[in-house]
Amino acid sequence: MFLRNVNCVIKRLLISSLVLLISCGTFASPPKRSQRPSVNILTWWGYLDSSKKQIHQIENTCRVRISHDDYYSNAEFLQRFKGFKSNYDIIIFSETILGSVEKSIARPKSKLYLLANSYYPVMKKHYLKNHFPHNIVYFEHALTGFLYNPGVIKIRPEDSIYEVFRNAKNNIVIMIDDPVEANFLISLLESKNERFSMKKADKTALSWSNFKKIIQHSHVVITNSLEHISQLPSFAFAFQWSGDAIELLKKSDGRLKFLVHPTLSYVSTDLLADLNERRATRCVARALGGEKFLTGLQNRTYYFSPYMNGKTIKDAYFKKIFDDTLKQLPSLPWITTVSMRNFKSIESSWSRIKYNLAAQYE
Repeated sequence: MFLRNVNCVIKRLLISSLVLLISCGTFASPPKRSQRPSVNILTWWGYLDSSKKQIHQIENTCRVRISHDDYYSNAEFLQRFKGFKSNYDIIIFSETILGSVEKSIARPKSKLYLLANSYYPVMKKHYLKNHFPHNIVYFEHALTGFLYNPGVIKIRPEDSIYEVFRNAKNNIVIMIDDPVEANFLISLLESKNERFSMKKADKTALSWSNFKKIIQHSHVVITNSLEHISQLPSFAFAFQWSGDAIELLKKSDGRLKFLVHPTLSYVSTDLLADLNERRATRCVARALGGEKFLTGLQNRTYYFSPYMNGKTIKDAYFKKIFDDTLKQLPSLPWITTVSMRNFKSIESSWSRIKYNLAAQYE
């Protein structure tokens, strides 16, 4: 009887110990992917779709499940974010529209800003100068420039914006389809040294009369789809982002060239913000904003990481543009944010320009 009771006690102790060990995680298996916390991201189209392998690695490191919704324009981002903000943990968006969302997303206690300590010095200087909320960091940077057909036009670093369009004559010119960026470029004609005043440009730059002055007799097409038009014999140049241009440079077999213009090229920036204090959110945001992920993304998309690490670049076209950009980066203009009111005004002016341009060619 005594031994039987002892055995019962021992069994209970063993069972209790086993339960305790399991509850402490000693024998617990890692949660299945479907059981992991979800981190939802609102992002520009193409960024995360091109990074599936790295996203999977981040999911495993942070023990989360990542999902994302894509958008295709700043206007679409604002509409979706303001209507469904609570659905998202992280957003990736253009710095130009930060003024429209900053008050609603700022989290002063966030530590995400510490990532900027490792940025390339010029990038770090710009980041600190802008005094972003602590939960907002750089994601990727775009550089605009001239993709051109030297058989139709020669574009030199010393050419003014008027000379570039005048030399295109009656040939086809592709203009970047982004109202804020078009506003930035057109504003360069407002000052003699072709530098930029955002305050002035918001009020005066983007108008049909200014647009006609700059395009002169060139045949302008406003689009971000370059491939088919750039193959036409009458294609002169496209003012576009370097990432899109490099794809066409590789396909052109030397027929096209790209120029980083010292006064007409400029830097535009996409930002990353985490929207809550969840551990899963913080982990994913740090990974997405870190050097490993952004350098890999840089080499896939041909946009620029704020860490500006060119050691792993294998593409010869991108390497040349990267090196040219690195040399000119300290002196290149940067687009900054516009207010919500000015964004709406610029977008409305751009719509009128597109309408008048279409009517002109009918």
